[in-house]
Amino acid sequence: MPKSINDLKQEVSVLIQKQRLNKALCIIENHVACIVTNPLCTANVFGSQVLDDLCQEIGLENAKALIGVSNSPINAAEQDTFIYIASKIQASGGHTRLIAQLINERPNAQHLIIITGIAGRSDIKYFNNFISTSAHYAIQELGKGSRIKKLTQLQNKLLSISYTNIYLLNHHQDSIAVAAVAVVADKKTIFYHHGDHHLSLGVHMKNVIHVDMHPMGFNTCRNQCGITNNYYLPLFIQDRGVLEGREFLKEGYLVTCTAARANKIEIPYFAQYTHVIPMLLKETGGKHIHIGKLGWTARLKIKFNLWRLCVDQKRFIYLPWSESVWNTLGQYHVDAYIASFPYGGGLTLIEAMGSATPVILHQHIYSDVLSGIALAPLNTFHWRYPSDLLNYCKSLTSSILEDQSIRVRAHYKQFYSNYQPYHDPTSCESIVSKQNFLMAPQDEIATWIDKQTTITKQVKLFVRRVLLKARAFIHNTF
Repeated sequence: MPKSINDLKQEVSVLIQKQRLNKALCIIENHVACIVTNPLCTANVFGSQVLDDLCQEIGLENAKALIGVSNSPINAAEQDTFIYIASKIQASGGHTRLIAQLINERPNAQHLIIITGIAGRSDIKYFNNFISTSAHYAIQELGKGSRIKKLTQLQNKLLSISYTNIYLLNHHQDSIAVAAVAVVADKKTIFYHHGDHHLSLGVHMKNVIHVDMHPMGFNTCRNQCGITNNYYLPLFIQDRGVLEGREFLKEGYLVTCTAARANKIEIPYFAQYTHVIPMLLKETGGKHIHIGKLGWTARLKIKFNLWRLCVDQKRFIYLPWSESVWNTLGQYHVDAYIASFPYGGGLTLIEAMGSATPVILHQHIYSDVLSGIALAPLNTFHWRYPSDLLNYCKSLTSSILEDQSIRVRAHYKQFYSNYQPYHDPTSCESIVSKQNFLMAPQDEIATWIDKQTTITKQVKLFVRRVLLKARAFIHNTF
């Protein structure tokens, strides 16, 4: 890690002058990866003007040898092509389904998805399940090799075809994707800020349309990052209807559900999912369905805590994957959806509201972005300490749940049920300002920070970074 961002800037600038562009890309990528894996930076650092400018400079420098050489005759069939640049297509994460939704909205157009592969292997088979059979699309994964080889391949592609828009949905550290679009600065490039919990390359790019997909992200980029021309495009999910004849507390006890993978749950935090959910089952005598893959250590902790509290193991139902959270909530007669914590999820929360399932949110100790409270109706119940969650769940009755069901369904219908064009930034200020986020007391935050600086945590952080680098090297080499 450099001593300062200025040191990194000078180092990369020298490398660009010496035409050592591959190393320059790697330095930026590694720096962002280090920041992203540090929990103290999560939801505190969102973008870097310096890093974005360096990526663009690398892209322009690399393109000098391509412009005028790589241009090929434009195929008439490519006149209405939409290009999507992504680091990875995966079974979790809203950006995968967002790409599918954008394609399905224009089934008669040509769509090209280019995957850089920086974030690991893509799940193409999973992605294909979301695409309409009438859609015209192709997927191209950049070849193995160095970062500069991938950048050259991507820029050659962008310079050789005609397209209507470029949609940029890069992972945080993808310096290749951000560098590549520098060569098409005169085209309409739309940056979807989906890596919004951490430092992400591309946030401060010039000559692009910056789109935030939830009120918290819009507000953060507008007020903290100083981006004055960002747009708010609400997340949207096709309406699948509500369960007819739904009866709350039908089983005689509370059935809850959470949908999230390990990256939103297995995070250092004072309220651990693996401890809170067993406590919830002990207090309510109910069932909990978990949708999403968890690590073996997390599953073991849940089993142990259930045993410790004398709770039947069968009352925790683990589903590593579900094609539709919406349908699963109805299938298991879920009474309340407990949003993931410490990192909240966007699309899964919206699916729950769309299915008319009451929602319960967590108020993060310092971040409204990680809380997701602004996505739900005003005055939706949210908790900070586990005792508040337990007391609320024990107080729930069928009439309270029915009332909450009507409210969340109406909220979904109003804001998230249909694809909407760009909202003018000023028109959504009222949506952004409705929810008031309250940070935890400073001593609470200080206590959490202190626990992140222990030797054990630093060793775990080091090991994680090594493993991530090894995975990226193996994927891009073999």
